[in-house]
Amino acid sequence: MTTAIAFLLAATSLISVGGLAILIWALANDQSTMGPRAARTILGSGEVGKVEDSATPPEAKLKKHRERGEVPPPSAADQETLAAIRGAQLPSRGRHQPIVY
Repeated sequence: MTTAIAFLLAATSLISVGGLAILIWALANDQSTMGPRAARTILGSGEVGKVEDSATPPEAKLKKHRERGEVPPPSAADQETLAAIRGAQLPSRGRHQPIVY
């Protein structure tokens, strides 16, 4: 039993050292930076985004929206799609019930 524990301890130590070596190599070769292209994978061209932090006061949200540029409202087709999605997400009882874990 002690031989098996010693083997597992040695194996996990080697794996940890290997992972640390890969991490150091990645940091040294600048593999962890995202750059400006990373934002383009999240936001489309011309899309500014919205402040969605619920703890931010409404005045601060409006100020941030004004600083970042005006976001046009969704088109009529987008409104219909959003309404269909909202309707599909509502529970069958007709009112929203919070999920308690």
